[in-house]
Amino acid sequence: MKNNKLLSLAKGKPVKKIVKEKNSPEKERELKAKQKVEELLQDVPLSNPKTVKNEEPKKVGLDWLEEEVGKLSEENEKLRADLANAKEDLLKRGGVNNDDDALQLAIIALFNRVQGNFFKIPNLVLLAKPFMNEMIDFFPFLKNEKKY
Repeated sequence: MKNNKLLSLAKGKPVKKIVKEKNSPEKERELKAKQKVEELLQDVPLSNPKTVKNEEPKKVGLDWLEEEVGKLSEENEKLRADLANAKEDLLKRGGVNNDDDALQLAIIALFNRVQGNFFKIPNLVLLAKPFMNEMIDFFPFLKNEKKY
């Protein structure tokens, strides 16, 4: 091969140089990324999900409807059992009084107590009035109890 190059050079024929292209940084990144993807995916079986067929035949009509109703009934029973367990746990922990009237009476008692302290010592309790106004903002039924 070297002799061919020397002969063609001596005869005045141009010598064709074979130059390998250097990969640009972008091409190098792409090659590295392809190699990494192949390396990561070699243990993963690649199958088309469309080719996987359900072995279970689809039920149509009344059979399907009865099956769905059965599933929903079972789920409903489970949820009711969970609700009953949650109620029992709540009662064991002391429970929560859901009576709105009792809550309203307790808030009114607190408001009246703060209001009474404000009337007894109006100069020393500086935050009582703004606090009571905030309570009225949160609980509008306290407007009826306001005396200041």
